[in-house]
Amino acid sequence: MTVIQIIPFQKYSGKYNMEYDLYLFNNFEQGAIPSTLRIYGWDGPCISLGYTQDQEKELNIANCKKYGIEIVKRPTGGGIVFHNEHEVTYSFICGNDENKLPEGLIESYKFISNLVIKALRKFGVNAELSDTRHNEQARLCFSFPASYEITLEGNKIVGSAQKRDKKALLQQGSIFIRNTDLKPADFIKNCIDFKSIYDINGLEIDQIRLSKALSTEFSKIFG
Repeated sequence: MTVIQIIPFQKYSGKYNMEYDLYLFNNFEQGAIPSTLRIYGWDGPCISLGYTQDQEKELNIANCKKYGIEIVKRPTGGGIVFHNEHEVTYSFICGNDENKLPEGLIESYKFISNLVIKALRKFGVNAELSDTRHNEQARLCFSFPASYEITLEGNKIVGSAQKRDKKALLQQGSIFIRNTDLKPADFIKNCIDFKSIYDINGLEIDQIRLSKALSTEFSKIFG
């Protein structure tokens, strides 16, 4: 039987969050820890870039410095994500050969994303997994290697990406609960502002309750 460890919700800096996820990924690859679900938040505004992106080309660095926006690189690929203190982020690490997951990047990505959807629906968020391959607007700021995104009423509300190595996979996903007064387009070049769950349906979602719902859905599958 698969057993996962769950690291419960805490808020940290962007640098700490990304280093911790990579630390867990490397430890799993070395056989030092079991499959791991980590759920966390951000202690302030932060922009994360996919590991292949160049911050000088993608960001307005002067504005980021002026408003104290932290900038970090994710170990996963994909596009830019604008994080804030209302967000809930998860990282899930397991083996590429995990028998509870379907084979392949896309199918495993979709399987994990559907667990997030189940957690969100407990709060009345009627999220769905949509094919956004032909949505040019979605590519401008929050594009990821997988073609399928979690949306609500046509708006992307979860940004996700996956990294794979010889033995392990890491999937990170950011759930956009509520926006702040800061506008992503002021800091990210060629970017449009986006809607959070609160913007779309007015739902207030507690971060701790959502983190527990995520833990429950993952535990149902992975033990």
